[in-house]
Amino acid sequence: MRTAGNLVGKQRPCHTTGSYHGNSMGLGRLLIVVGIVLVCIGFLLVLVEKANLRLGGLPGDIVLRGKHSTVYFPIVTCLLLSVLASVVLWLLNRR
Repeated sequence: MRTAGNLVGKQRPCHTTGSYHGNSMGLGRLLIVVGIVLVCIGFLLVLVEKANLRLGGLPGDIVLRGKHSTVYFPIVTCLLLSVLASVVLWLLNRR
């Protein structure tokens, strides 16, 4: 008869893959998805740049220029990106 004490310190294989590291498959898929998302964002940034649209220069963004420094608060840009992300996620979760 096996008890919990017999399994302490021993690894058990995953019931689906048979490997001892069942979580590595999920991590690999996560890294692939994150990579694909980063590539898509890169393509979008290149397209926005080629279309001559400055996303960071919207009216309402605050720019404070001093003698030796510049401070930039992209308030309207952040609001616009937040609304766009909310709409995209809402559309994806409608299924």
